[in-house]
Amino acid sequence: MNDVFSDEILGDPEKAGCLATVGGMRIRLKADYKTNKSAFQGILEAALAPWGSEKEFDGRYGFEGTTDFGDGLFVMHGESESLIKIMGRQAQMLSSEDWARVINETKKADGKIAKLILTIVDIAKSLNPEEIKAKIDNREYTTPLRTSSLGGYFGSGSWSALLGTTKTMQLLIQGKPNGRTTFSLSYFSFNADEKSDGLLAALSRGELGEYVKGCLLSAICFKERPAKDVNHRSDIKDWDKWDAFLEGAGRIKKLSHAKSAPEIEKSKKWLMEEAARAIARLSLALNMEPIDVYKMLSDAGKERLNDGDIRSINAYRREHGLKTLTLDEAKEAKR
Repeated sequence: MNDVFSDEILGDPEKAGCLATVGGMRIRLKADYKTNKSAFQGILEAALAPWGSEKEFDGRYGFEGTTDFGDGLFVMHGESESLIKIMGRQAQMLSSEDWARVINETKKADGKIAKLILTIVDIAKSLNPEEIKAKIDNREYTTPLRTSSLGGYFGSGSWSALLGTTKTMQLLIQGKPNGRTTFSLSYFSFNADEKSDGLLAALSRGELGEYVKGCLLSAICFKERPAKDVNHRSDIKDWDKWDAFLEGAGRIKKLSHAKSAPEIEKSKKWLMEEAARAIARLSLALNMEPIDVYKMLSDAGKERLNDGDIRSINAYRREHGLKTLTLDEAKEAKR
């Protein structure tokens, strides 16, 4: 059922379309599947488990046994903890509504999402995999992910590049001989569980594609070939083909590059460490309620917002599963 995500094709496939999917998930529960199957039933039903087809195998990675439902759905179980894996064909069979149910049932069972995979495939071949590989070879990109490795070519003519670590987040980029490029984002441990909240909100609004794009853009931004007098990659213009790919990939014409969401975090830190004291001083000096001081400053600040501010704001909102704003909507927002 590879067409179940047809509603998530973004843009015109003949121009710059791409396919956004949830590529897989691992869920941890503090329970033994063999002795407490009822705790797992809601999650497995949401994952479309084919009851009656399961087979039992020996355990691995410290687990006592494995219950395999086939097609990439299985439960690794132990006395005090079990791990549900939804991968491969089973993950492809789940619709957006199914994934939302999986996340909700996980929360009901007090489980934790230990790994989350989000994927975008350039189905329209608007990006040349060889150009992407050259960009990576020449480090013509910006990313907050520090560890990287280029896998090189394989016998099939495909190649891969891996950025990040399994402690937090990884980005796998794969170039295929058929001319398509795949971007797979993997989140681990706390990051996976946190990302699932934003994913659930996006799935509920039918905006899986928007959410995955926001995550990808926070992970990497490809750049034009730098001029000799440029000292920092972040000062280099975004690669025009990357921009065109992103424009065709969704309902938002222009998205922020990788550092936009971290800039919001920096703003939060500055407000708490510096601005809060200044607001308190102003409130006391003017004999005004703090909320009135905040409103005065907020109204003045919203009038000064520009397109760059909106790109940063929307990159952060996408990562956290919030609806994006236009510049006019931001200026009219009450909070």
